[in-house]
Amino acid sequence: MPPKSQRRRILVDEFQYRLLAFNVLYFFILLVVMAAFLFVPLMIKLSSSTLPMAEREEVANLILSLHARLWPALAVAFVLLAAHSVLVSHRIAGALYRFKAVFRELGQGNFAVRANLRKRDYLLKEAAELNAMIEAVGGRLGVAADQCAHLEERLNGAKTSAQQGDLDACRRELAAMTESLGRVRASLTLFTTVRGTPAGGGENGAASPAPSHRTDGVQGRRT
Repeated sequence: MPPKSQRRRILVDEFQYRLLAFNVLYFFILLVVMAAFLFVPLMIKLSSSTLPMAEREEVANLILSLHARLWPALAVAFVLLAAHSVLVSHRIAGALYRFKAVFRELGQGNFAVRANLRKRDYLLKEAAELNAMIEAVGGRLGVAADQCAHLEERLNGAKTSAQQGDLDACRRELAAMTESLGRVRASLTLFTTVRGTPAGGGENGAASPAPSHRTDGVQGRRT
């Protein structure tokens, strides 16, 4: 399992910063539009030279009243929007944070790791799919590892039989090795490496030539 680290920062991922920045931008755009609709008509009316003094005073009082009530309400709305944005982003960023830890463990060959999310996190379905994939790949790699150990045991037996001159025993060991090799190839046909070539072998069951560079790089170690 990946080591559990204590995340003490409010914003822990670049995604959260971007989401918060977009929400702040949207809020200020909404603020400008609202202020324009509320204050521009009043300011135009107030600047009219034909407006009677009584009505002008009434419009001025309305502008002052809007200023006194609108901005505090918008400030509270801004704080609530920012807090809600952070809380929602945590449910996504928390899942991404765990996915990254799982990917690092998989890159190191640990297929015993699982993506365990909190109940309130988003991406729960994606975590289940990831865990199913890890289970399937880990099972295939486990079968291959078992058969490799069996192959090594049979190879040692064949060497001993050859040294003792027991050809019949050597043939039996070779037959068992061929059978184990078939199981290894069958467990590796799940994987595709270069241009759709199965990892278990090429055409007619022959082993595929090694590529000039590594393309998949997944090596499992059993835990």
